[in-house]
Amino acid sequence: MTRSFWRLFYGSSFSRLGTSFSLVAIMSKFYDLSGSAQDWGILLSIRAIPFILFGLVSGLLVDRFHRKYVLIICDFTRVFIFLGLAFCTNLMWFYGLVFLGSLFTVPYDPCVKSLTVSWMERGELLKINSLAETARSLVSITGLALAGVLISAIGSKWCLIFDAFTYFVAALNILFLKGFEREESRASSFSTNAYWQNIKEGTTFIRSEKSVLYPIFVWTLMVFLIGFEGPMFFPLVTEKQWGGANIAGFIVACIASGSLITSLAIAHLKRLPIHSISATALVLLLDALALYFISQVNFVGSALAFASVLGVTETLFNTYAITEIQTKTPENMIGRVFSVISSLQEPLRVGAVFVAGVLIQNFAASKTLHAASLLEIGIAGLIFLFSLSRNFR
Repeated sequence: MTRSFWRLFYGSSFSRLGTSFSLVAIMSKFYDLSGSAQDWGILLSIRAIPFILFGLVSGLLVDRFHRKYVLIICDFTRVFIFLGLAFCTNLMWFYGLVFLGSLFTVPYDPCVKSLTVSWMERGELLKINSLAETARSLVSITGLALAGVLISAIGSKWCLIFDAFTYFVAALNILFLKGFEREESRASSFSTNAYWQNIKEGTTFIRSEKSVLYPIFVWTLMVFLIGFEGPMFFPLVTEKQWGGANIAGFIVACIASGSLITSLAIAHLKRLPIHSISATALVLLLDALALYFISQVNFVGSALAFASVLGVTETLFNTYAITEIQTKTPENMIGRVFSVISSLQEPLRVGAVFVAGVLIQNFAASKTLHAASLLEIGIAGLIFLFSLSRNFR
């Protein structure tokens, strides 16, 4: 692994720390401005709209322009956006700044994943993606915990200023990166003709290349399930009388810890533990059983143990899907393919939160999670039957 890759890795991780941190800081600032937690759905929708409207276009930017400058523009722009959020006192302006912040987040992950494929050998992608999952877990734990502590201590305004600082540091790190010779030659070959055809190439490739369809399906399913499960933990803790928000935080921390341990273990393997359709069905079944027991147990310690299993299954799915997609997608189309996936996943994530909110208002959290686990078991069964049918052909 080159020095430039490690600097990209650390810089993008620091940028993601700002993104993770901002999830809590933006919600806190929004509550200060609106005074209503019920309007959070509007805010989530505004965050998702850029992924729907500009996801495909951002993929073309990533594949056709110099990726170093795409990353720098995204990070430097978010510095000023988050400074604006910190000092904003008008709710409509706040909505607009959140929209812009999300807009300049859209191309970031596809750009990092594209550079990873460009710089590394395909055989190293499993190790790289497991390290990325490790960083994501650490960033999730650190960002959420740090945001909670700092918001209580200094308020959401200074937390958003800290967000801006993380993006500034990440941008400076990437600004002085070297090793972009392939990027310069690729960017210089960009043709301004047939924009729409270039944009559609990502969706056309996904439809025609069946080997990437299944990893995308698995990954998107996991994104929806995570978005659905997340809002359930706090009402579940209240319903079970396990305690307050601190226990819900412990559940999230256990999930992140399970993810961290799994990603560290995968980094030492030469082959992913799951590499077939039937294997992914078994992992999905394990995820469903963990969710089922979390909804049914009455002892908080047992719930925390099963929560760590959710982190294991989530990491296995994410690492499997990302590695498979990167391996089977041509290098000059990586950005567009991952942008198509992002434009699909982000609305589904928001939709999952909406569905969870509606169900929480009408049913007990334990019953809802119970039903979700049964649905997962059914999906796992269908996937396993599909795998068997393919083997007998």
